[in-house]
Amino acid sequence: MFRPLVVLLFGMLFFPAMAGAQQSKINDLERKIRELERQRDEAKRDKVRIQQELESKLRTATSLADGLKREIAKLKSDLDAERENAKREKTRADNLQKELEDLRKTAHVGKNSIEVHTRVHRVLIVARAGNAMKAIKEADQLAQGKDLDPLVYIELARVYGLAITQGAGGADNVDAHAGKAIALLRTAKDRRYLITPEDVEQFSRDADFKALSSRPSFRELMKEWAASK
Repeated sequence: MFRPLVVLLFGMLFFPAMAGAQQSKINDLERKIRELERQRDEAKRDKVRIQQELESKLRTATSLADGLKREIAKLKSDLDAERENAKREKTRADNLQKELEDLRKTAHVGKNSIEVHTRVHRVLIVARAGNAMKAIKEADQLAQGKDLDPLVYIELARVYGLAITQGAGGADNVDAHAGKAIALLRTAKDRRYLITPEDVEQFSRDADFKALSSRPSFRELMKEWAASK
């Protein structure tokens, strides 16, 4: 009879204590679970934050890289343009140098070039004023000069062309005047005085060469001259 009572009393004392201990363990586990969940959530937030930061840095780096690529492309384009411009400038300088050398070779202007040009201009004025007979006398002297500017030969040829138009010296001298005019023009050509097809057309219409324009020798010379380089 006492034994059941003892068991009952023992159970009344032991089981509540045991249940309390179990509840304490459960509470500890729940706290640990909550802490782990908190740490997990914090880790997730950190992961999201870090990922966002990395994405932001990646966008910034990509933007910088794109900007650098555009800048490099622009610099390359500018450099190519500068190179092309330098090539054009060099070509222009080479052409100018060649033209200068050609002028030095072909100008043939003597020490008294200003005086010669002045005399030729005066002779041409006299011939155009209707006194070609007087003009050709001085033209004959000027044509004997050496190292004359090719333009001088052309202007002197005008004098002889006008002499034909004005009948200076009579019909017997027409061929002689024409021969001198064409010879002077050919000398200018040989001295590399260059003309264009437009110049040929202008010469053909020029009043000073009107008497020569119908001559085959004149037309052939103009054709050769225009084709020369």
